[in-house]
Amino acid sequence: MPEADERSKILLVPTTEALFTAKDRETNTVYADLAGSEEFLASHVLRIPPVAPGTAAGSVRDSRGKAKQFTTINGRTVVVKESFVYSNKGTALGLPY
Repeated sequence: MPEADERSKILLVPTTEALFTAKDRETNTVYADLAGSEEFLASHVLRIPPVAPGTAAGSVRDSRGKAKQFTTINGRTVVVKESFVYSNKGTALGLPY
């Protein structure tokens, strides 16, 4: 059985169209050219906090539409609300997921 740390991650995967057409705002580089870098990859792996034993995880219906904050494995903070991912600055990230 995998250790808890291995099960507590979510991988954000941009659409193929976004990878080949969207550009990074800071470098003006197409995301496909950045996708192999450790920084890009680490920015797309979210750490999921463990649920404390004996607490209810909550239903999907209760959490739908509510914003949730996550930390990436490289320490960045993102907010996920419905199908949108926002940077910690409150701006929508340039890639659809």
